[in-house]
Amino acid sequence: MSEAAKASLRQRAEKEARDFFVVFSYIWFLLAILSLHKSIVLSDALSYSIRALSAGVVAFAALIPFFGLSELSKAIVEKPLQELFFRKRIKFVPAPDETGREPKQGLLKSAE
Repeated sequence: MSEAAKASLRQRAEKEARDFFVVFSYIWFLLAILSLHKSIVLSDALSYSIRALSAGVVAFAALIPFFGLSELSKAIVEKPLQELFFRKRIKFVPAPDETGREPKQGLLKSAE
């Protein structure tokens, strides 16, 4: 294995480890909040307002990725996301062969 391939493999491994750590941390945080919410709800000594506040915190923690990532994509990369979803696609159009019969292979042409 060449040095460039080893470096590329190491960079990919580091990126995957960082991504895993972010997801792991969020799930750990969410489970900790849910555990705290469970203990608050099952407690008889606390008022209804504290229980409602606990439910609100759980809902907030659960929706962080959805709203955070959607707003982040709007702020940072709105144009690339729009281009990804709404650009004109390339479709497969068979190319004619020398005899004019149905082709066996094709070319990529821009969709009209």
